[in-house]
Amino acid sequence: MSAITYDGTNRYIRITDIDNETHELIDTGETSPADFSSKYLLGEGDLLFARTGASVGKTYFYQSNKEKQYFAGYLIKFHFKNQITGKYVFYFTQTKNYKNWVSTFSKRSGQSGINAEEYSKLKLYIPVIKEQELIVQFLEDLDKKLNIVRTKLAILKKYRKGLTKNLLFFRILIDAKPLNGCCKITTGKLDANAMKPDGKYKFFTCSKEDYLIDNYAFDCEAILVAGNGEVGYTKYYKGKFNAYQRTYVLYNFKTDPFLIKTCIDLQINSVIRKETNKGTMPYIKLGTFSKIKIPNIDEKLSCDLNFLKPLNKKIFILEDSLKKIKLIKQYLLKNLFI
Repeated sequence: MSAITYDGTNRYIRITDIDNETHELIDTGETSPADFSSKYLLGEGDLLFARTGASVGKTYFYQSNKEKQYFAGYLIKFHFKNQITGKYVFYFTQTKNYKNWVSTFSKRSGQSGINAEEYSKLKLYIPVIKEQELIVQFLEDLDKKLNIVRTKLAILKKYRKGLTKNLLFFRILIDAKPLNGCCKITTGKLDANAMKPDGKYKFFTCSKEDYLIDNYAFDCEAILVAGNGEVGYTKYYKGKFNAYQRTYVLYNFKTDPFLIKTCIDLQINSVIRKETNKGTMPYIKLGTFSKIKIPNIDEKLSCDLNFLKPLNKKIFILEDSLKKIKLIKQYLLKNLFI
């Protein structure tokens, strides 16, 4: 089934329309299905599973207070019996046990994939319906808190981006130097699977999430830039850490690292788009950093950067709150599902 222009009523759901972190639909790029066949129509409590590709195992739960939604062929629909609530199973698919199961089943013939028959063999503990509902309610309340913090964070980041664009745009055009002349740039040396759940040090990959590891290769103030995956996503960190081989590590700064991170965030997406051929997956090369410009700091720019510090502090506090709520959710997912 193919997609057509969105008609405002009927939404077509593809794997790429489901956010990897929230499991909600992405707000941009809506389409409608070319075929309104009832076999692809979602009903109350239906749960979708991605059956192939890099997103195999990803899930989406449908509730009927939303628009009419139809699912694409690379998704599998499950509807559960009276004594099993689909939302309970949906939350189970966010647990580590489920992700480990997906990893085991999807590695075959060089192609990631899990079919409907294999999904139907997935084993999980099913308590009585009342207990399922209590677990779901608890996790739903936690998700509401997560969404409130995410929304506030997104608004503040959008506001900051607008401010920094106004402050820096013309300076970048007329009085700036290449980023690779402002710091040292290298990459990590490790595979992504080197992470250790109980590790002592931060381990940065090309994901928005932070992981842990038993050893460190860096002990410095650094900016981390995802070279693929969440390509262009940046983080600031100071201390001991390690990094994935496609994560760029910027350190030994010759100018304000906050200014450098701000300029990367402001320019990186447009630079990557210019470098990426149509239809290919975007990624960052070492030479990409020479195309990002950093303005020289004078008294006025120094004052402007100080003006942004309270806003950055609010954003940092919200980011920290988001991490803490996520940790609570991870703990509950681990302990509520046996």
